[in-house]
Amino acid sequence: MTEITRSIGAAPSEIPEERSEGRSRVSTREALRFLMEAGQTLAGTLDYERALQALADLAVPRVACMCVVDIVEPDGGVRALGIAHVDPTRLPQLQRLVEVRGSRSTSAFAPGLEEEEPMVISPVTGEWLRRNAATEEEREALSRLAPTSLMYVPLLARGSRLGVLALASTRTDRYYQPGDLTLARELGRIASVAIDNARLYGAAQEAVRARDEVLRVVSHDLRNPINTVTQGASYLLEEATQELRDGVFGRTLRTILRSTGRANRMIEDLLDISRIESGRLAIDPAPEPVGPIVREAIETHRGSAEEQGIELGFRLDDPLPPVMADRDRVLQVLGNLLANAVKFTPAGGRVEVGASAEGEEVRWWVEDSGPGIPPEHLPHLFDRFWQARRSDRRGLGLGLAIVKGLVEAHGGRVWVESEPARGSRFQFTLPASRHAGVADDRIHEVA
Repeated sequence: MTEITRSIGAAPSEIPEERSEGRSRVSTREALRFLMEAGQTLAGTLDYERALQALADLAVPRVACMCVVDIVEPDGGVRALGIAHVDPTRLPQLQRLVEVRGSRSTSAFAPGLEEEEPMVISPVTGEWLRRNAATEEEREALSRLAPTSLMYVPLLARGSRLGVLALASTRTDRYYQPGDLTLARELGRIASVAIDNARLYGAAQEAVRARDEVLRVVSHDLRNPINTVTQGASYLLEEATQELRDGVFGRTLRTILRSTGRANRMIEDLLDISRIESGRLAIDPAPEPVGPIVREAIETHRGSAEEQGIELGFRLDDPLPPVMADRDRVLQVLGNLLANAVKFTPAGGRVEVGASAEGEEVRWWVEDSGPGIPPEHLPHLFDRFWQARRSDRRGLGLGLAIVKGLVEAHGGRVWVESEPARGSRFQFTLPASRHAGVADDRIHEVA
């Protein structure tokens, strides 16, 4: 008579030291070592298909002569992702059983997917095979494998059925017993967590791909009308009489141009943060002198600083080695930091750009005499879409997140030092170039 035993949820500490003669012998130390190895294998990859095959290979011959890990597909069908047999010459027979079963919602050895708890079937008799095989072909395939006892462990996560772990012994001196379910149950728990994590990761990656596609389409579709408005406003401003340019007409057109420029920058920021997060940000580093980069960044923002009554200057070490960097991306970093500094510095204040050589790096900074940053805000400054005031509509809250992504893409690091009422100092590093043939265009003055 076949004995069917269901697990009552024994804890890992209850793994038995050994079984009686003729039964399985599993020491606690061996069991824990196996579970640790299985956990490390499954945690080491987010490719759960490869991980589950590795799991089957670990289970055989440690706890089974045969192992099949079945996964329930979204359409309800079943797919075997891990198949192993202690005898490599008989592996094709096990694969044949899986093929015969097809994608029906049953496990490889018997209808185990509907079970709520782990289960032992011991011994496996001819009567049991006839009763549980769906077809004669399946019964013959199962008979050729000659299992003597079976264990089924449902794979569950967050209330969902992921599949089943099927373990089989073909030895007449090794029959599974109720205590063996403890080890199998813990193995199933580890596998379930790995499968669930891998699926969540896959879903997140798919969401990122979908988001990137939406951003690509939206940015393309938005740029066309924005560029049309920009070209139209530029043409009207260029063709207008001096009187119109100096009046409301001209001021309105210049407001339109500033707004379309801001919209284009927002679109580019969204695309940049998407590239950074997906690891597709392209940089083209080359030996670059520091001085000209600083000078260009200063000149680009001098107009907006003067409009707000802010002094803009620089302070550079002499000499400075060139940096290994993508010039346009470094200008983008400095531009974002300068724009922030000018935005938050009151009239009569000062913003300074500086750089100094430190070992094999060049440290850059943008310092302002603004109101400073509250300590509780400092940990969030480089988070995307974060803004101290939710009502602030002057940006998307991506500038500093982009700065961090660009600096780290160069192999540098970025940080901020600030105290309320004492201004802020944003700093970042870039690797110094070892290319001896590039001379820095040094700026000796302090502006």
